[in-house]
Amino acid sequence: MYRFVYSYTGDKQNTEDIVSEGYTKAFENIYKFKKRSSFKTWVFKIIKNEIFRYYRKNKGFVSFNNDFDEIIQDTTVNHTSSRSKLIKANRILKKLNKKYSDVLRLRYLNGCNIKECSEILGISKSYVKVLQNRALKKANKILKDCNEV
Repeated sequence: MYRFVYSYTGDKQNTEDIVSEGYTKAFENIYKFKKRSSFKTWVFKIIKNEIFRYYRKNKGFVSFNNDFDEIIQDTTVNHTSSRSKLIKANRILKKLNKKYSDVLRLRYLNGCNIKECSEILGISKSYVKVLQNRALKKANKILKDCNEV
């Protein structure tokens, strides 16, 4: 969850506040959990809503097929270089439209599967796959353009 929120905020304090508030709301409303989805998905929805609430309140805060995959996957392999690679990935995500970046954040930064993404985002599984494919193509183009400069 922390990594997911941080990928939106880019700020440690805001991330901690949002995650804390999200977990508090989940705990306070646990009796509302209907088991229509996994618990993880339910908590993700709460955290995602907290991110949006924060954006509305603060008026927006500032803080991929193979190439993009490698950047994301490398962040877990080598901790020394992971920070710079995560920063690079976040720069790419910020250049994508919201639908694309949401799918990539959930799939790659949080390891959600297609079904979980579908439930969290409120879209069909096939549309998640379409968005992921388009987002990866766009992310790879952005990455290629950045490397050419």
